[in-house]
Amino acid sequence: MAVIWSLAGTCFEACNCTVPCPCIFKSPPTDGTRTVMIGGHIERGRFGDIARNGLNIIHMVDAPGLMVDGAWRLARYVDDRGNAAQADALSTIFSGAAGGPPALACDMVAEELGERRVAVDYHAEGGAMSLSITDIASLEMADIAGKEPGSVTIVNSPMGVISNAVKVVSRSSHLTYRDFAMNWAITDKNGYHSPFDYAGP
Repeated sequence: MAVIWSLAGTCFEACNCTVPCPCIFKSPPTDGTRTVMIGGHIERGRFGDIARNGLNIIHMVDAPGLMVDGAWRLARYVDDRGNAAQADALSTIFSGAAGGPPALACDMVAEELGERRVAVDYHAEGGAMSLSITDIASLEMADIAGKEPGSVTIVNSPMGVISNAVKVVSRSSHLTYRDFAMNWAITDKNGYHSPFDYAGP
């Protein structure tokens, strides 16, 4: 019998494209290829009887062209601050094995580079967000203010991790990553974040 699960929180991404990233409009990435951190901070959630509140999941994706065309190379980082059962639950859900929305992207992945269990340091306050994985990755980004009061948003984009949610447009001061023979050093580029609420199967 499939395990009933649910989780809700903040989905965020930062990439090497200019602001706003054209990939969510199914257009080519700014530099022809796209390197992107896609993460989730879980505010509340369960996998059967296992709670996962406050944990994080990070994916590093290298796409050779249009994101919608797939052929992604992907590395996964599971927050190890929970116990082994919590980490296993996150891995099961975000690998697509538990069904639900995360499984929809599985066909886009051509190569899984590996999965590591690491401590993920995530902070969000106001319109600013930061994340670090020691010796592997670091991100800082902040929302872009609109002409009228409030942040710039995009609604109903043709493509995205959560296409039907309001995307708050951000700009990264930096995104660095070094692992699995990849080395990124990105500054002053695109970021998005959105609320998410997933359930499965």
